[in-house]
Amino acid sequence: MVDIAEILTNHYDDMLNLRESMGYSIGKATQRVRKFIAFCGDNYAGSDGITKEMLDSYLRNRGYNTNSTHKHEITKIRGFTRYLESVGVPTFIPGDDYSIRTIRYTPYVLSDYELVQLFEAIDSLPSYHTSPKREFILPVLFRMMYCCGMRPSEPPSLLMEDVNLNNGEVYIRQSKSYKDRRILMSDDLASLCGFHEKSAIDEYPRFL
Repeated sequence: MVDIAEILTNHYDDMLNLRESMGYSIGKATQRVRKFIAFCGDNYAGSDGITKEMLDSYLRNRGYNTNSTHKHEITKIRGFTRYLESVGVPTFIPGDDYSIRTIRYTPYVLSDYELVQLFEAIDSLPSYHTSPKREFILPVLFRMMYCCGMRPSEPPSLLMEDVNLNNGEVYIRQSKSYKDRRILMSDDLASLCGFHEKSAIDEYPRFL
C-alpha cells in the first residue's frame, strides 16, 4: 500500500536540501508543511498525490488565529506543490483564491510628549518578585528597540558576545528571514548598557 506521508516527506526533504544547496535558509517554517503532510498521511494514506479535496479538508480542520498565519501556510504549501509538479507527482496547486488578504496597519508616530511619558513610565517600574531585575532590564530593552529599530524579539535574544560596549556594535542573529545583521548603538545607549550590565547579567546571562 502506498504511504503518502512517506512519499511526501521524502520529496519535501529533497526540496529543502535543494533550496539549502542554493543558499536559502530553511528556518522554522518547514513545520507548516510537515503538519499538512502528517494530515495527508492520517486521512488519505492510500493516495498517490495531493488533491484539492485533501487541501480543502486540511484547511477546514486547521483553524487559524490570524489571516497572516493562514497566508504564510498557504504560501509554503503552494511552494511545495509546485515542486511536486516539477518532479512528476500528481498534485493540486492552490491558486490565488486560497490566499488571504492581510490588513496593513498604518504606524502611529509618538509625539515628543508621548515619548517622554512612555520612557518615564518604563524607568519608574518597581522591582517585582516574579520578574527579577526588570527595573534594570526593561529600560535598556525599550531603548534598544526605539533607538536602533530592533524588533521586540531581538534584544532579549542577544548573547553577551553579541554586544560590543567599546564601539557600540550589536550583532543580531537569525532574525527576520533568518538572516544575521549588525547595527550600531549611540554612545549614550552603549553607556546605558554598560551601566546596567552587572545588574542584568546576574539574572539573565544571555542579555548583554
